[in-house]
Order: sequence, then structure tokens, then C-alpha cells
Amino acid sequence: MSRTFLPHVITDDSALGGSVIEKSLRFSKYDNAYLARTPSAQGDRRVFTLSWWMKLGEAGVRTPTTTIFSAQRASLNPDFQINLYEHALIIMGNKDGNSSSYMMSLVTEQVFRDPNAWYHCVVAFNTNESTSSDRIKIYINGSQVTDFAAGSTGLAHNTYPSSGDQTSWGTNEASQQIGRRYDGDKYFDGYLAEINYVDGSQLDASSFGYTEFQTGLWRPKRYTGGYGDVNNGFHLDFIDDSSTSALGKDTSGNENDFTTGNFSVTAGKNDDSLTYTPTNKLPTFNRLYSSKQSGGSVSYREGNLKIATSASNSNYNRYPFAMSSPEFAVNSGKWYVEFTCASTKCAFGVCNIGQLDSDMTNNPYGAAARTSIIYTSEGQLRGNNSDIRNGNGSFTTNDIIGIALDLDNMKIYFHKNGTYINSGNPNTGANPDTVQDLQVNLPGGYVFQAGSDGMNSITAHANFGQRAFSYSVPTGYKTLTLDNLPDNVPSITRPKRHFDTLLYTGTGSSNIVEGLEFSPDMIWVKGRDTNGTEHMIIDSVRGGTKSLVTSSTDTESTHGGRSMTFYPGGVRWNSDSNTCNANGENYVMWCWKGGGAAVSNTDGSITSSVSANTEAGFSIVSYTGNQTSGATVGHGLNSKPKWFIIKERGNTNDWTVYHESLGSTGGGDTYVLFLNLTNDRGGGFAGGYNNTAPTSSVFSLGNSVETNRSGGSFIAYCWAEVPGYSKFGQYTGSGSEDGSYVPLGFKPAFLLLRRIDDSKSWILFDNKRSPSNLVDKSLYPNRNDGDNGLSNLEVDFLSNGFKIKNSVNTINASDGTYVYMAFADQQGQTPFNTFPNAR
Repeated sequence: MSRTFLPHVITDDSALGGSVIEKSLRFSKYDNAYLARTPSAQGDRRVFTLSWWMKLGEAGVRTPTTTIFSAQRASLNPDFQINLYEHALIIMGNKDGNSSSYMMSLVTEQVFRDPNAWYHCVVAFNTNESTSSDRIKIYINGSQVTDFAAGSTGLAHNTYPSSGDQTSWGTNEASQQIGRRYDGDKYFDGYLAEINYVDGSQLDASSFGYTEFQTGLWRPKRYTGGYGDVNNGFHLDFIDDSSTSALGKDTSGNENDFTTGNFSVTAGKNDDSLTYTPTNKLPTFNRLYSSKQSGGSVSYREGNLKIATSASNSNYNRYPFAMSSPEFAVNSGKWYVEFTCASTKCAFGVCNIGQLDSDMTNNPYGAAARTSIIYTSEGQLRGNNSDIRNGNGSFTTNDIIGIALDLDNMKIYFHKNGTYINSGNPNTGANPDTVQDLQVNLPGGYVFQAGSDGMNSITAHANFGQRAFSYSVPTGYKTLTLDNLPDNVPSITRPKRHFDTLLYTGTGSSNIVEGLEFSPDMIWVKGRDTNGTEHMIIDSVRGGTKSLVTSSTDTESTHGGRSMTFYPGGVRWNSDSNTCNANGENYVMWCWKGGGAAVSNTDGSITSSVSANTEAGFSIVSYTGNQTSGATVGHGLNSKPKWFIIKERGNTNDWTVYHESLGSTGGGDTYVLFLNLTNDRGGGFAGGYNNTAPTSSVFSLGNSVETNRSGGSFIAYCWAEVPGYSKFGQYTGSGSEDGSYVPLGFKPAFLLLRRIDDSKSWILFDNKRSPSNLVDKSLYPNRNDGDNGLSNLEVDFLSNGFKIKNSVNTINASDGTYVYMAFADQQGQTPFNTFPNAR
């Protein structure tokens, strides 16, 4: 058979020097969708590589095994499987002729349950390798996986193939299945894109992707190598959607096409060939965030583009709504989407994530918040918890509702099957309805929502632009794609140049600890192994020989064992051991870049000495108190700090904590927390901050000795919020194992949180002690425990925020109120129109 060479379809992206993936294929386990082929000749069953991009549909839901790749030789009964089992990636297979003896079984410690972004996966085999751990190599987003579980899935874990073992993948005696197990079970749910199978080579992730140097993101690149045996290697790009059979076309040049099962390319809600890819992110319904809009329950299908709600007649469980991805929340521009009503009693509209319906009432009949608007199946238009206008025309099953949202003029238009209600015309601006602004001191943006028109269960489909619209997009309106979003030019493209975490082991002698992309001005260090090791803060303004203990009221110490020199890329500990460099002790060190040498600041009534990094919103402020109410201190940030902590250096006072979300007792920002204590927020702290919120130039002081003792020497660490890099907010606990989800606008590297309506400890997580999910290593600024001194404190760090993973009331009490401080590992949307990788 002649082979026709087909060029690789990934195109260059000049902005990043990388590649653009044009199409993905949606796999629905509810439709039993899959791909299959049987090689015409034997391939290399010992040496091969599989590379693919995936986005999960049912992430976050505890489900049985789902299979991505599989094959089984019927004659000798061995099998080959790459599965997701309770969110872990599993590579497994039997020995030839022995269905009960596994030749391999690897279960990743890393779990895969981030539904917001894409994962790139590479599984590379070479069973001829002399070292067993080299026989299977797994890469996730460019990093090799080395931690494997010892859990209880009924398999022998950490089992590598014996030298020379053969798998069932690549044999002409077994059908290669993508998206299901070989026996027609365990269907995958989600999206797959850019699948490469290279026969005869064990390749690493760098053959298929690269780390973009400006953002640190893992990005796809064109694979330029060969595919090995012509009867086996293949490349699936899913671009040709001229028919369902064309979806399985191999574009490697080998013509190893797949048979397709239960996919659709029919225009409309069932089309499985989508432009939603790792390089073209669009909104979907967001299962993690949508529960915040109101009660009830929502199930998500078809790649989170179809919802099925379940309503209850009790309290706020009546009206479940689902919202589009919060990272696509917008405050300007003109946007168009379509929803298909797949049942009666649907409602569609917009809301603002800065103030949701559930924030206003525990029994929302849709659109309870000022900024929410819905068009219901009964022909009502509702907003701000009231009927705006009735008689707009009812709709029912299979009707398509279009929404044109004009945030430049705060107008909205709804159509039913192409005819706009109220004779509206978004092309001319005629007869619009009005979108209300937020009018509260909260950040937010508008997203689209779908749900129930009353106490009913409904099903609905969303088209956010991942396929062709059924009706014309109005003039000047756009689809919510990466390229169309308003330009985001953040002050920080690479967060690691301003904040990062280092892990090190003490030596008891001179010890250089480095690995930062900046020279730090403040470090916060803690021993991880031994209870009783103190949290120490050292900064460049006070000098490397002076330390403060966060769990104590102790005065500033000058001690050799805590003496260090700030060093390019890190620090150098002096030869003494003690708290920060004890021989054999493992440490974590959180590091912030300030502004270098401090300068005099006369913005306030008290002259301060300030080292300020205005780009990252961080400053170190030294000042002398005067015990005068109304005194002010310049912080040097040029923007309002949302979080700062103050400690008197020469007296045994508490660490006072200001957080914007703490609120007040009626006269200003008077509530306070203490870093070294577990007290709930205390009221009446006028003597601390003078009942006055900070401004873009100063923070205010009362006459309290904790913040303004006459002649007292104070140090303050101040942070202003920088979108995409830092966020200081509040969340409410759910009390369930499926805990609260908090969108941040970035992938977090550091998270400090605290319950404020009860006496609880501060909890500190980071991405270095827990490099993959689950994030379960915690430390406590008010305690001196080692890692995990408090049990069952677990979160997931996700590409756009964090999610609490258990019901412990320290982090997730029902209706408990929590404040948090978070810094980024990867920026949110960048100037290059990229989003963070899934974690």
C-alpha cells in the first residue's frame, strides 16, 4: 500500500514560538464514545511512547475507573490499560498467558481532578532498560512523575515490567481502544487532543512540549520526529470533521485510521468536534464554582457543556443554577452565547461573581442579586430579585435562547430562536434591557448562567463558541475565547520572580540555600520535622541578624543560629545551627522580593523607612510609634494594601493582622486578628487602626501599644492585591467533604487561611511541600508543630484557585467564615493569551 504524507496540522504561534492545536474530540461516557483500530502487523511491544492532551469532564466527582487507552490479546489474555482511578493515573497490564499476574502497575500519587484546564501526558515504555524504573516513564505537563501510591486499589503498586516484558499495545492480535476499556466498559469522559503514538522509541515530554520562558507554562510544540513502524505509529488531530469516520483519521502519514464509535459531527449541541483545545480555551459550565450560585444539585455531562439539575422544595435547594467559568468573567466588551433548552422550565441569563444570588438570600428564585438577570421559560425577565417584565414569550424543549451582553453600555438582549424579545436589536442598540453594575466594594465580573425556572429539574446545553452558533452573532459582538478577551497586561507575568518557596536541609554549618529567581528581602522559615521549631521572619530592612517569631510575643532576637545574609537567588546561613539551620532538619522557606535597600517615606505623619516592590504589591515598613490616634504611616505601595501584619520589635506584644475582609463593628475597619493567637476576630480595635481603612499611600494608627507605642520600634509587612499574582479574600465553608471552591485568577503557590468567627489556628499550605494534589502538608504560624501537626487538613491547588477537600471545621465548617492570603505559582491570563496548566 502506498503511503501519502500528510503534513502535521499544528500551526506556528509567533507570539510564543510554540504551536496551536486546532481541534479536540469530546468523549462522553453517557454516549459510550470511543475510537478503535487493530494494527495490520506487529509493532514494538517493548518500546513505544504515547502522548496526549486531556481535559476532564467529570473531574471532582468520585467515579469508578475510566480508561483512556487499552488493548487485550484474546489468545493469551494479557491486557494493557492507561486508566484514571479515583483521579489517579494508573498504568497496568498482565503478563502474557496469565490474566491474574500483573507485569506492571503504577498508580500516581498525583491526582487529576482540575476541571478548569488541560493536562499534557506522556507515557514512554522501554522494557529493555536495565533499571526497572526506567522501563516506564510518565510525564505530566513536562515534569516526570516519580511518586507512586501505595493505596488500596487491589493492585500491586510500584510494579515495573521485568526486563524484556511485552505489552498488549502494538500487537496485531489486539484492538487498540481510545476512550474505553477493551471489553466495552469504563468509558472516558472529557476531551482529548493531539494524540501521538510513536512505535519503537521511548521519548520524553520535550518531544511534544516546552516550558515557555516568560510565563513558566508548559505549552505544546510540533512533534517533528517519525512514528516508527508504518503499521502502528499514528497521529490523531481530530481536525477533519467532514464525517464521523473522518474524526479517526491518522495524519502521521501512516494511514492508521481509527474506527469511531458514538460520536457526532452534526451541527448543534451534539457536535463532538470542538475548537476547545489546550491553546484555545473557552468557557464551560464550572462544576466547582456553580454550587455557589444557589442550592439544589447540578450534574455535568458532555464535557461540562450540558447540565441536569435536581431541585428540592426545601429552603434554598429549590433553584440550582450553573455558571460559566469564572476565569472568563468580564466587565467590558460585547459577548454572545447560546443555550439550548432540553426540557421545560429552564432559565438563562447572566450574573456577577462579585455578588451571587446566594449572597443575598437563602431562598433565591433566580436573579436575587442586583447584577443577576434571567429570562425564564414562562416568559419572565427577572433581575434584582423582582420581575422586570412579563409577557416576553415562553420557550420550551429544543428552543434556543441567545444572549447578547453589551458591557460597554451595560445592556443585554435575549432572543428565542433568533427573534429578540421586546423587539430588541443588538445590531442597532434598539430596545435593550439594562445590566446593573455591582455597586458594592467587591471585585467581580459577569458570567453566563443556566438553571431552573422554579422548583423543577431541568436539562440544558451551552454553546460558548466551541462550535458554530445556530444564529448570527450580532455586529460587534464576540465569542468568549482567549484571543477575544480584553487585553490583560499584568504587572507580573512570571510570579516566581517575586515570590517562591524553597525547601532545604540544615547543615549546622555555613549553608547557602538558593534557587530563587530574585534576591529576597523577606524570608519566613520553618523547620518541618521537629515539633518545637519556631516560625522565623527575617527581612533586609532590619538586617539578617534580627529575627521575629510568629508564634510568640517575643521581642526581636539577635542570635548566631538565626543569622544570615541575603544572597542572590537565596540566603546564606552562618555556621551556627539553631532554629534555621540545624543539621539534618528539613526546612521550608517562603521568600518575597521587596525593593532592596529601604528609603525614607514621608507620606504619613510618621516618617517611615520602606523597602517597596510596587510591581508585586509588597513592602517592608519600619517606623517609630508616637501613641497618637490618627497617626499615619507611608507604606510605599502606590495602591491600597489589603493585608498587613505589624509587630513591635522591642516589646512583648502580639502580632496584629489587618485583612480587608475582616470588616468592622460599624465605624470602620476595626476588626482584628493576631498571627500568634487563635482568637476569633475581635471588635473595637480603634486603638490599632483608628477605625480608618488604609489608602494608596498610608495606613492609619490609633493609640494602641500593639501598633503605636510611643517610642516603640515597629515593623510592618504590607501587601496590596495584584490581579493574577496575589489575592486576599474571604470564603464561607460548606461543611461537606466536597468543600468550598475559591477562584483566584491564578494557580496558587502559597495559601494562608484562618477561620475568623471561631477560635482556630492559622493554616499554611504551599506547592513545594505538596508538589501535586492532594495538598495535605500544613504548618501553623501560631504553633510550632512540624508538618501535619493538625490532621485532615486538605485542599487541592487548581489552575484557577483552590478547593477544600474535607469537612474539618478548621478550614470548612458549615457557614464558617474564613479569610485567606494567596500568591501565584502561574499567572492567570497573560499578555500572550495563555492560562495556567492543570494541576
